[in-house]
Amino acid sequence: MRVRRSNLACGAVFTGVGLFFGINALLGLPIGHAAAMGPGYFPIVLGTILCALGTGIALAGEDHEAPALPPISWRAIILVTGAALFFGMTARGLGMAPSLLIATFMAAMATGQLTPRNASFLSIVLTLFNIGIFVFALRLPYAIIGPWLGF
Repeated sequence: MRVRRSNLACGAVFTGVGLFFGINALLGLPIGHAAAMGPGYFPIVLGTILCALGTGIALAGEDHEAPALPPISWRAIILVTGAALFFGMTARGLGMAPSLLIATFMAAMATGQLTPRNASFLSIVLTLFNIGIFVFALRLPYAIIGPWLGF
């Protein structure tokens, strides 16, 4: 069995990062247990998962013809990143509803598979769903409409 160098390198990076954080947490932080987790518990679990993923990637990389990668979707990268930035920068000023509505619309238009009408419907439904959960069900102190809109 021949293993591809790229898979071996990627697996080594994952395993190395997992070992680094897992060992640092093990040596420097109290671990606790599942019912009462200490600050070292989560990094050790994540380090173990990273080590397992790294080993799996390294071993699964048999040398065979890989399919060609599709072209990079710059539209999706720009719109999804822009949606996250827009929401983060305007959530307090515009309020949760307008910020989430616009950010969800931007993200929905990223694939190019939705029409503006369908993306608008999806944005409205997701905005109402999130307001229902975060503002009304969980009673988190988020302004639905923010001070920038004068309400």
